[in-house]
Amino acid sequence: KMEDRRAAERHVVTQSHIRHIMIQTNEVVTDSDARKRLQALRQRIEGGASFEALARANSDDKATAADGGDMGWLGPQEMPPAVRRAVEGMQAGSVSRPFKSRNGWHLIQLVEQRRKDTTEAYRRNQAAEQLRQRKEDEELELWLRQLREEAYVDYRLDNPAGAANS
Repeated sequence: KMEDRRAAERHVVTQSHIRHIMIQTNEVVTDSDARKRLQALRQRIEGGASFEALARANSDDKATAADGGDMGWLGPQEMPPAVRRAVEGMQAGSVSRPFKSRNGWHLIQLVEQRRKDTTEAYRRNQAAEQLRQRKEDEELELWLRQLREEAYVDYRLDNPAGAANS
C-alpha cells in the first residue's frame, strides 16, 4: 500500500535567446572609445541596421562573431552576471545600452524568451553532484586515514624538575 507520494517537483527556467557585440579594451581601445563605438552601433540598429551584420563586422568575440553574435538559448545560471543584469527587464527584440563586464564592453539584443522545463537535466545534475560529493568525502577520509597511519609521534618524557636545576 502506498502511504505517501512526493509531488513531482518541476524545475522550470526562463531561457533567453540573445546576441551580443563585444568590444575588448586594451592599450589602443579605451573604455570611453568602446562605449562610444557601441552607442553608435546601437543607434544604427535602432535605425534599421541588422544586429547580426554589425556583430559579424564589429564584435571582438571570435566565438560568436561569425554567427552574428548569437549566444543561443541561455538560462540565468549560464549567463555571466553582467549579461544577466542587462537582460533583466528587456523586451524581446530590444537592444541594451552598452555595459561593461570583465571581458570588455557589450551590446545585447534579446531575440526572445521562453519557459523551459529542465527538470530532467536538473535531476541528472543533482545526482552527479551527489556522486561527486560522496567520492570527494571518501577520498578525504582515505587521505586522512593514510596521514594518521604515516604519522610518527615521538613521546619523550622530560623531567621538568631536572630542567629547572640545570
